[in-house]
Amino acid sequence: MHVRSVLLAAAVALAGLAVVPAAHADDTDLSAIPAPTVTWPDQTNIGGDNPPYVIHVEDTDDPAAADTQLGVGTDGLSRWIDSHGDTTLTLNTDYDGPLHIYRCAGWSSECVDTGVASPPVSIHGAFNLDLDVPDHLLGGSDDVLGVVVRGAPAGAYRFDWWIEESPSVGGSQIPVELTGEPATGSVSADVADLPEGTYHLIGRLRKHYDGYGDAFSLETRVQFQIDRTAPSVPDVVLSTDVIYPERDGYLDTTRLTARSSENHLHFEVLDRSGAVVYRSTEGFAKLFRSWRGVADDGTALEPGKYAVRLVVVDKAGNVATGRVATVAIREGRMVTRTKTFSVSAAGSMIDQSVGACSELRRPGSRGWQGSLGYATNVTCNRSTRQSIALSVHRMRLPAAVSYTKLALGAYGGAASSVPTSRLRLELFDPERGPQGAWANHGLGWHWLHSGRATHYLYGRHANLVYWRAYTGAGASYDIRTFSIRLTYQAIKV
Repeated sequence: MHVRSVLLAAAVALAGLAVVPAAHADDTDLSAIPAPTVTWPDQTNIGGDNPPYVIHVEDTDDPAAADTQLGVGTDGLSRWIDSHGDTTLTLNTDYDGPLHIYRCAGWSSECVDTGVASPPVSIHGAFNLDLDVPDHLLGGSDDVLGVVVRGAPAGAYRFDWWIEESPSVGGSQIPVELTGEPATGSVSADVADLPEGTYHLIGRLRKHYDGYGDAFSLETRVQFQIDRTAPSVPDVVLSTDVIYPERDGYLDTTRLTARSSENHLHFEVLDRSGAVVYRSTEGFAKLFRSWRGVADDGTALEPGKYAVRLVVVDKAGNVATGRVATVAIREGRMVTRTKTFSVSAAGSMIDQSVGACSELRRPGSRGWQGSLGYATNVTCNRSTRQSIALSVHRMRLPAAVSYTKLALGAYGGAASSVPTSRLRLELFDPERGPQGAWANHGLGWHWLHSGRATHYLYGRHANLVYWRAYTGAGASYDIRTFSIRLTYQAIKV
């Protein structure tokens, strides 16, 4: 067919031309021009899977026909045809009846029916097709691509599809029912044999008509992607690896933290057998969840060790799990205790400083076992530094969650030889240095109240207390026992 005929056929269809009796532009009566001779094929079905419908036309030699154009249609002009030679007809309509030949004034819309008509024909295939894949990205174990079919009128169809990049992958005549408004249906495409990559599914609808055959929609393509690479999984960060889920405010929960850009995340807790006993709610890109030692249904889990792992699901649905972290659930609740811990003066001493004129005696003047006697200026009477008698002491406190209050006490008194003597007691403060007060001469307990225990704690576990006791200038004092009165929090099993 002539190229100009193809181009103008579309123009005519878009313009929705109607056939009207008309005169030629130069006032020639179009209906007076002799009709062309048309040879129609024997077949009665046009389109679908039927053979091409080819007509042969020989127009009149009448000079008046030179400036006219021939066309064909059903109830009006549908498309142009060649005035001399063969034309293959493709008509996008549903129609049963004869085809008519029209003569038009040039390429205008002024056309008349020439009176030439074909034997009755049947035309089908006037339906469109629109495809969509709700999940454009497949991954993991996804082997089936869901395809939404719409665009054609409601009814029963069959769907043909294949992969443009891999034509051997596809399926034909899959039943699909279009229902609703707009009419919509769905089919499944098996893409299990495709490796990772980007693909285009091409599909068409077919509809069967008795005595006609199959009519087809236009082919439509839609893009999708397959990604089966598992995502990387970061480690889980725990705020604590031991919990006491008694809801008493101490280590009731552990906070689980993880980040993984553009992925969906959730935590799983597994028991010793590997069974998942708890699954957190899901988060995206970053996840912060608190776990208090319970199962999915909220019941408390038995004490013991549990594994925590992060599960990452990427956009394609690929799932990966990370390295496990261990959390121990322990029995016990936090209680506050106040106890006094006592040590002998000599047994707790770790260092001493004694001036040239003084002595640090064991035992003291009263002969108490484990006591210390601070006797100053007993061999000479010199300066304060040379007269001093000083001892340094240490006690390791019991393990605890926290220490609240601390007081230092000393049992003793002035030696009978110097009954007015006093003794200095000082606790070591890491920031402020020694803090203390003078114990008077009376025999009994002398208490140095420090207040907050955390001011006086040393060591890697912050559970060591240091203090010193000293006197000088001729004083003499005996100490039998040192005591630490402690208020602290501990776990009671």
